[in-house]
Amino acid sequence: FAIAMAPALIDSLSKISIGSGIPLKYWSQYKAGFKFFWIVLGLGILQGLIILGSAVLFIIPAIVVGGFVGMYLFARILDGHKGFSAMTESYSLVKGRWWKVFGRILFFMLVYVIAAIVVGLVDLLFAAIFGNRSVISVVLALLLQVILTGIVGPMALIYIYKMYIS
Repeated sequence: FAIAMAPALIDSLSKISIGSGIPLKYWSQYKAGFKFFWIVLGLGILQGLIILGSAVLFIIPAIVVGGFVGMYLFARILDGHKGFSAMTESYSLVKGRWWKVFGRILFFMLVYVIAAIVVGLVDLLFAAIFGNRSVISVVLALLLQVILTGIVGPMALIYIYKMYIS
């Protein structure tokens, strides 16, 4: 479901932003997302191999290459580029703007880290109140992590979608 969620959300954002007037239904969007399941999985593996190949040279080239190929999913779903063409489209979009893209993604990651620290502090508070290994403390910690991930994941896609469109 997580693999199908990304294309479903990107498709939903596209329909909302162009004002298509088509009512969005939960299952029809997931159906659109599952249509891209194998494509997204394959492109994700390709991206991982590209970044891993550049990581052989050290971590800095992997970060640089990761920044260049990070928009592949949007190039595939919104513009219809297939396979390696989605990676090259991502590269052409980021070329000349790498530092701006990297800075914006770094900013979002900083916001996520701050939110994760707040969740961690709340988790420590629960552990202090209910006991470190109590069932209530563990369940509340997991619930907080699920809520954080459920909010940040879609927000990250929306944030990167806005970058891609601009």
